[in-house]
Amino acid sequence: MRKISGLILAAGESKRFGANKLLLPLGRKLVIELVLENFLASELMEIILVLGYQAGLLKEKILGYYNTHAPRLKLIENINYQEGMSTSIKAALPFLDPSAEAVMIALGDQPLVSTNLINEVLSAYHQSGKKIVAPCFNGQRGHPVVISLAFRRQIESIEGDMGLREILQHYKNDLLIFNTGDPAVIMDLDTREDYEKCIKNRGDRSQNSE
Repeated sequence: MRKISGLILAAGESKRFGANKLLLPLGRKLVIELVLENFLASELMEIILVLGYQAGLLKEKILGYYNTHAPRLKLIENINYQEGMSTSIKAALPFLDPSAEAVMIALGDQPLVSTNLINEVLSAYHQSGKKIVAPCFNGQRGHPVVISLAFRRQIESIEGDMGLREILQHYKNDLLIFNTGDPAVIMDLDTREDYEKCIKNRGDRSQNSE
């Protein structure tokens, strides 16, 4: 099985939301805590959390996770976070384990992306033979995305908030988009309305699992 590092992008300012959405409560925990727990329980070889806006405050909230899971959990700070998501991806590259063959890129504001879903994406990557794998729901592509480090040079050249979009568009023959029945892959917390939907969806999931 190929070794894959996980990269969680958690550096943004949450401008549209109006508050740091990663510090919002969801049940008894914060959004960032739930995201970390789901990824730490997955089959990823390591998890790199990229912080930026209010990095010090976020570090305080997740210090217990770091103390328990380091060195598998790495915390890095992107001082250029205001220049877009791409800067966070590029800031993490030097910290990847040298044995990593691919990286899973995830969003820090997707707390409903479960460990099972993370492992499902990893399994699709391992089994497909493709160099890029992305989940989708109802025809809409989402996160997390796995990309081979054969594309490291291309990743290093991305700019602004485009993230991996240009790479995915340019290398369609290397891309597998697979359908998942879980809307979590397209649910992030850009607005207060998104947050309310997330609370409701999480409650529905809890009831269905009982």
